[in-house]
Amino acid sequence: MEYRTCTYIHDDGGICNSAAVTDRNLCLYHLRHRARLMRMAQYRARGEHFDLILPPLESTFGVQSALTQLSEALAADMIDPKRAHELLLALRQAATNFRHPDAWRASEYRNDQSAAYPASYEEFEAEYGLPEGIDLADWHDYAERKPEEFTDRARASMAKHVQAMVEFQDGGAEVFDYGNSIRQEARLGGYERAFEFPGFVPAYIRPLFCEGNWLGVLSSMKQEYHARIKRFTRGRNARFTARGDATGYGSAENG
Repeated sequence: MEYRTCTYIHDDGGICNSAAVTDRNLCLYHLRHRARLMRMAQYRARGEHFDLILPPLESTFGVQSALTQLSEALAADMIDPKRAHELLLALRQAATNFRHPDAWRASEYRNDQSAAYPASYEEFEAEYGLPEGIDLADWHDYAERKPEEFTDRARASMAKHVQAMVEFQDGGAEVFDYGNSIRQEARLGGYERAFEFPGFVPAYIRPLFCEGNWLGVLSSMKQEYHARIKRFTRGRNARFTARGDATGYGSAENG
Protein backbone atom coordinates (compact mmCIF):
# COMPACT_ATOMS: atom_id res chain seq x y z
CA MET A 1 0.00 0.00 0.00
CA GLU A 2 1.40 3.36 -1.02
CA TYR A 3 1.28 6.30 1.33
CA ARG A 4 2.69 9.80 1.30
CA THR A 5 5.75 10.79 3.27
CA CYS A 6 6.78 14.19 4.57
CA THR A 7 8.72 16.24 2.01
CA TYR A 8 10.16 18.69 4.55
CA ILE A 9 13.89 19.23 3.95
CA HIS A 10 16.06 19.49 7.06
CA ASP A 11 18.92 21.97 7.29
CA ASP A 12 21.40 19.18 6.58
CA GLY A 13 19.66 18.51 3.26
CA GLY A 14 17.92 15.31 4.28
CA ILE A 15 14.21 14.76 3.73
CA CYS A 16 12.00 14.06 6.74
CA ASN A 17 10.22 11.04 5.18
CA SER A 18 7.92 10.60 8.17
CA ALA A 19 4.35 9.57 7.43
CA ALA A 20 2.45 12.53 6.02
CA VAL A 21 -0.98 13.61 7.14
CA THR A 22 -3.68 12.30 4.82
CA ASP A 23 -3.89 14.39 1.63
CA ARG A 24 -0.94 16.53 2.79
CA ASN A 25 2.72 16.57 1.84
CA LEU A 26 4.01 17.12 5.37
CA CYS A 27 3.94 15.24 8.65
CA LEU A 28 1.94 16.70 11.51
CA TYR A 29 4.98 18.27 13.17
CA HIS A 30 6.28 20.08 10.09
CA LEU A 31 2.78 20.98 8.93
CA ARG A 32 2.25 22.92 12.14
CA HIS A 33 5.73 24.39 11.91
CA ARG A 34 4.99 25.78 8.44
CA ALA A 35 1.66 27.12 9.65
CA ARG A 36 3.31 29.00 12.51
CA LEU A 37 5.67 30.64 10.03
CA MET A 38 2.75 31.65 7.84
CA ARG A 39 0.88 33.12 10.77
CA MET A 40 3.91 35.19 11.80
CA ALA A 41 4.18 36.45 8.23
CA GLN A 42 0.59 37.63 8.42
CA TYR A 43 1.41 39.57 11.59
CA ARG A 44 4.31 41.27 9.82
CA ALA A 45 2.02 42.17 6.92
CA ARG A 46 -0.20 44.01 9.41
CA GLY A 47 2.71 46.22 10.45
CA GLU A 48 4.10 44.15 13.31
CA HIS A 49 7.78 44.28 14.24
CA PHE A 50 10.31 42.00 12.57
CA ASP A 51 10.03 38.37 13.63
CA LEU A 52 13.10 36.19 13.50
CA ILE A 53 12.01 32.80 12.16
CA LEU A 54 14.29 30.10 13.50
CA PRO A 55 14.22 26.45 12.43
CA PRO A 56 13.05 23.79 14.86
CA LEU A 57 15.87 23.03 17.31
CA GLU A 58 15.52 19.30 16.70
CA SER A 59 19.15 18.56 15.89
CA THR A 60 22.62 20.10 15.99
CA PHE A 61 22.10 21.19 12.38
CA GLY A 62 18.99 23.11 13.40
CA VAL A 63 20.84 24.77 16.29
CA GLN A 64 23.70 25.80 14.01
CA SER A 65 21.30 27.17 11.39
CA ALA A 66 19.46 29.16 14.05
CA LEU A 67 22.74 30.54 15.38
CA THR A 68 23.70 31.64 11.87
CA GLN A 69 20.39 33.42 11.29
CA LEU A 70 20.58 35.07 14.71
CA SER A 71 24.09 36.37 13.95
CA GLU A 72 23.00 37.74 10.58
CA ALA A 73 19.96 39.48 12.05
CA LEU A 74 22.03 41.00 14.86
CA ALA A 75 24.70 42.22 12.42
CA ALA A 76 22.01 43.83 10.25
CA ASP A 77 20.42 45.54 13.29
CA MET A 78 17.16 43.66 12.67
CA ILE A 79 16.74 42.35 16.20
CA ASP A 80 16.99 43.88 19.65
CA PRO A 81 20.32 42.95 21.31
CA LYS A 82 18.57 42.00 24.56
CA ARG A 83 16.25 39.66 22.70
CA ALA A 84 19.24 38.25 20.80
CA HIS A 85 20.97 37.58 24.11
CA GLU A 86 17.98 35.61 25.44
CA LEU A 87 17.78 33.60 22.22
CA LEU A 88 21.49 32.90 22.41
CA LEU A 89 21.02 31.45 25.91
CA ALA A 90 18.27 29.18 24.55
CA LEU A 91 20.49 28.02 21.68
CA ARG A 92 23.35 27.39 24.10
CA GLN A 93 21.06 25.20 26.20
CA ALA A 94 19.88 23.32 23.10
CA ALA A 95 23.49 22.70 22.05
CA THR A 96 24.26 21.42 25.55
CA ASN A 97 21.36 18.99 25.35
CA PHE A 98 22.65 17.49 22.11
CA ARG A 99 26.12 17.12 23.60
CA HIS A 100 24.95 14.00 25.44
CA PRO A 101 23.04 11.83 22.94
CA ASP A 102 22.98 8.88 25.36
CA ALA A 103 20.64 10.85 27.61
CA TRP A 104 17.99 10.90 24.89
CA ARG A 105 16.74 7.40 25.55
CA ALA A 106 13.34 6.18 24.40
CA SER A 107 10.68 5.88 27.06
CA GLU A 108 10.19 2.40 28.52
CA TYR A 109 6.45 2.88 28.09
CA ARG A 110 6.56 3.50 24.35
CA ASN A 111 7.17 1.17 21.43
CA ASP A 112 9.34 1.87 18.42
CA GLN A 113 6.42 2.81 16.20
CA SER A 114 5.71 6.32 15.01
CA ALA A 115 2.99 8.30 16.74
CA ALA A 116 -0.46 7.88 15.29
CA TYR A 117 -1.41 10.51 12.73
CA PRO A 118 -4.93 11.79 12.25
CA ALA A 119 -6.88 10.29 9.40
CA SER A 120 -7.53 13.86 8.26
CA TYR A 121 -6.80 17.38 9.42
CA GLU A 122 -9.71 19.28 7.91
CA GLU A 123 -9.62 22.02 10.56
CA PHE A 124 -5.93 22.78 9.94
CA GLU A 125 -6.47 25.95 7.89
CA ALA A 126 -9.10 27.31 10.25
CA GLU A 127 -6.90 26.59 13.27
CA TYR A 128 -4.11 28.77 11.90
CA GLY A 129 -6.27 31.29 10.06
CA LEU A 130 -5.14 30.14 6.60
CA PRO A 131 -7.04 29.73 3.33
CA GLU A 132 -8.29 26.25 2.58
CA GLY A 133 -6.44 24.22 0.01
CA ILE A 134 -3.39 26.50 -0.11
CA ASP A 135 -0.06 25.08 -1.17
CA LEU A 136 2.24 25.61 1.82
CA ALA A 137 5.24 25.76 -0.47
CA ASP A 138 3.73 28.69 -2.40
CA TRP A 139 1.80 30.56 0.28
CA HIS A 140 4.10 33.59 0.52
CA ASP A 141 4.08 34.31 -3.22
CA TYR A 142 0.34 33.75 -3.36
CA ALA A 143 -0.29 36.18 -0.50
CA GLU A 144 1.84 38.84 -2.21
CA ARG A 145 0.28 38.32 -5.64
CA LYS A 146 -3.34 38.26 -4.48
CA PRO A 147 -3.57 39.65 -0.94
CA GLU A 148 -7.33 40.33 -1.09
CA GLU A 149 -8.12 36.84 -2.40
CA PHE A 150 -5.79 35.34 0.22
CA THR A 151 -7.63 37.23 2.97
CA ASP A 152 -11.07 36.28 1.63
CA ARG A 153 -10.16 32.61 1.54
CA ALA A 154 -8.75 32.79 5.07
CA ARG A 155 -12.00 34.37 6.28
CA ALA A 156 -14.00 31.65 4.56
CA SER A 157 -11.98 29.05 6.48
CA MET A 158 -12.61 30.86 9.75
CA ALA A 159 -16.32 31.08 8.93
CA LYS A 160 -16.47 27.27 8.71
CA HIS A 161 -14.57 27.02 12.00
CA VAL A 162 -16.97 29.40 13.79
CA GLN A 163 -19.96 27.62 12.29
CA ALA A 164 -18.72 24.40 13.89
CA MET A 165 -18.36 26.23 17.23
CA VAL A 166 -21.93 27.52 17.04
CA GLU A 167 -23.17 24.03 16.24
CA PHE A 168 -21.34 22.73 19.31
CA GLN A 169 -23.07 25.43 21.35
CA ASP A 170 -26.43 24.43 19.88
CA GLY A 171 -25.69 20.93 21.15
CA GLY A 172 -25.13 22.18 24.70
CA ALA A 173 -21.37 22.80 24.78
CA GLU A 174 -19.76 25.84 26.43
CA VAL A 175 -18.26 27.92 23.61
CA PHE A 176 -16.42 31.24 23.73
CA ASP A 177 -14.02 33.41 21.74
CA TYR A 178 -10.66 33.92 23.41
CA GLY A 179 -10.02 37.35 21.94
CA ASN A 180 -8.45 36.68 18.52
CA SER A 181 -11.33 38.34 16.59
CA ILE A 182 -12.30 35.08 14.94
CA ARG A 183 -16.01 35.97 15.24
CA GLN A 184 -15.57 39.24 13.36
CA GLU A 185 -13.46 37.58 10.67
CA ALA A 186 -16.05 34.82 10.33
CA ARG A 187 -18.83 37.36 9.90
CA LEU A 188 -16.77 39.10 7.23
CA GLY A 189 -16.42 35.64 5.69
CA GLY A 190 -20.21 35.39 5.34
CA TYR A 191 -21.34 33.57 8.48
CA GLU A 192 -24.23 35.52 10.04
CA ARG A 193 -24.37 33.68 13.40
CA ALA A 194 -20.76 34.41 14.26
CA PHE A 195 -21.57 36.47 17.38
CA GLU A 196 -24.02 34.00 18.92
CA PHE A 197 -21.39 32.86 21.42
CA PRO A 198 -19.64 35.27 23.81
CA GLY A 199 -16.08 36.35 24.28
CA PHE A 200 -14.10 34.98 27.19
CA VAL A 201 -13.79 38.25 29.12
CA PRO A 202 -17.50 39.23 29.20
CA ALA A 203 -18.57 35.63 29.82
CA TYR A 204 -16.17 34.72 32.62
CA ILE A 205 -13.83 37.51 33.70
CA ARG A 206 -16.22 40.47 33.90
CA PRO A 207 -18.58 38.77 36.40
CA LEU A 208 -15.56 38.06 38.61
CA PHE A 209 -14.55 41.71 38.35
CA CYS A 210 -18.03 42.72 39.50
CA GLU A 211 -17.87 40.30 42.42
CA GLY A 212 -14.38 41.50 43.26
CA ASN A 213 -15.49 45.14 43.19
CA TRP A 214 -18.26 44.41 45.68
CA LEU A 215 -15.79 42.63 47.92
CA GLY A 216 -13.52 45.64 47.64
CA VAL A 217 -16.36 48.00 48.60
CA LEU A 218 -17.30 45.86 51.59
CA SER A 219 -13.67 45.65 52.66
CA SER A 220 -13.32 49.44 52.43
CA MET A 221 -16.51 49.94 54.46
CA LYS A 222 -15.21 47.52 57.11
CA GLN A 223 -11.87 49.32 57.30
CA GLU A 224 -13.59 52.71 57.61
CA TYR A 225 -15.85 51.37 60.35
CA HIS A 226 -12.88 50.10 62.39
CA ALA A 227 -11.00 53.38 61.84
CA ARG A 228 -13.93 55.38 63.20
CA ILE A 229 -14.25 53.09 66.21
CA LYS A 230 -10.55 53.57 66.97
CA ARG A 231 -10.82 57.37 66.70
CA PHE A 232 -13.92 57.42 68.88
CA THR A 233 -12.33 55.12 71.49
CA ARG A 234 -9.09 57.10 71.48
CA GLY A 235 -11.00 60.32 72.14
CA ARG A 236 -12.99 58.75 74.98
CA ASN A 237 -9.83 57.42 76.62
CA ALA A 238 -8.12 60.81 76.36
CA ARG A 239 -11.05 62.59 78.03
CA PHE A 240 -11.30 59.88 80.66
CA THR A 241 -7.59 60.16 81.57
CA ALA A 242 -7.67 63.98 81.65
CA ARG A 243 -10.48 63.89 84.25
CA GLY A 244 -8.83 61.16 86.33
CA ASP A 245 -6.64 61.44 89.38
CA ALA A 246 -2.87 61.75 89.49
CA THR A 247 -2.39 58.04 88.92
CA GLY A 248 -4.03 58.33 85.52
CA TYR A 249 -7.03 56.28 86.55
CA GLY A 250 -10.46 57.78 86.57
CA SER A 251 -12.40 58.43 89.68
CA ALA A 252 -15.41 56.41 90.66
CA GLU A 253 -17.77 58.96 89.25
CA ASN A 254 -15.96 58.83 85.94
CA GLY A 255 -16.06 55.05 85.88
